[in-house]
Amino acid sequence: MVAAAVENFGRLDILFNNAGGFNGATILDMEEEQWNAVIDVQLSGVVHCTQHAARQMISQGSGGAIINMFGATGFCGMYGHANHAATKGAILAATRSCAFELRSHHIRVNAVRAKLRTELMAPLIDQIREHLKSAGEPHDVTARELEYYGPEEASGLVAWLASGLTSEITGQLFGIDGPKLTHYGVYRKRQRDPVWRSG
Repeated sequence: MVAAAVENFGRLDILFNNAGGFNGATILDMEEEQWNAVIDVQLSGVVHCTQHAARQMISQGSGGAIINMFGATGFCGMYGHANHAATKGAILAATRSCAFELRSHHIRVNAVRAKLRTELMAPLIDQIREHLKSAGEPHDVTARELEYYGPEEASGLVAWLASGLTSEITGQLFGIDGPKLTHYGVYRKRQRDPVWRSG
């Protein structure tokens, strides 16, 4: 993939990691193949793409931007999908670690958490409506009313993080929920002493 980008465009400046999928079961019933299938795509895929892209960016000598999509399940977990949630938490830790390691090469690594209305999430949104219906609650609601927003409502933030306007922003986690933006940041007590802070 990296080689194809370089062949077509002459260089690689931006990597957008947006891997997702479900293959769930409760932890008591989850098979090793199910666990590995999600870990391979959502975690190993992100790490391998980051590694190859960063090597290319370093060889170019002009830095770059890596943006990782991250899920709220990495904070709060998800019933029947421990494998999915585990990858999202791991992506956050990997984002912070890679940001520290690649900073000297002028490669920025940030993460974006967004609750988006996508093909992948459509069945889950339908399940939420069915749950509301079975509970006797109003269920004729839009995805937006359920706080699932269109991908275009996150794309501006991603484009900004990929741009040259964010040359000093790295190791950060941003959350975007339609009109609401949340920042979970890294501050430094000393130039070389990064400490994680959420807020």
